[in-house]
Amino acid sequence: MNRLKAIRLAQGKHQVEIADMANIARRSYIRYEADATPPNVLSAIRIADALGVADLREIWNPAASPK
Repeated sequence: MNRLKAIRLAQGKHQVEIADMANIARRSYIRYEADATPPNVLSAIRIADALGVADLREIWNPAASPK
């Protein structure tokens, strides 16, 4: 499981909630969470804000990803 999904689940939120809070398409959010494509900088900031994460590296740093 990637960090994005782990953080979302730890907060008890659904994909559609985060997508709506970040003002991005649900399909795009699903692709980001599945590691199918990385978000652009603006989308990454919006997602981090929706999750209450101040440092983007907490979400997208490969070294921090759980195994």
